[in-house]
Amino acid sequence: MILDRIVESTKELLAERKALIPLSTVRGLAAEQDAPRNFAGALRNRSISLIAEVKRASPSKGPLRPGLSVSSLVSAGEVAGCILFGG
Repeated sequence: MILDRIVESTKELLAERKALIPLSTVRGLAAEQDAPRNFAGALRNRSISLIAEVKRASPSKGPLRPGLSVSSLVSAGEVAGCILFGG
């Protein structure tokens, strides 16, 4: 089943990342981030609310937009007045 493969590969990737970057470094990076934005409040806003996801590839379909520049897309969204949430 594809979900089992996704879970297994995610566990492997997480283990690799944990081995490369110490937890203290991750905590330090998290402390440097801006305060979380109010996601629920943005959706309650009376103006248009939109939730979008950017994907270069799909686990089931493979590459969708392999050359996609996420930073360009984010910059364009910010210029257009979007409130962006990362993850």
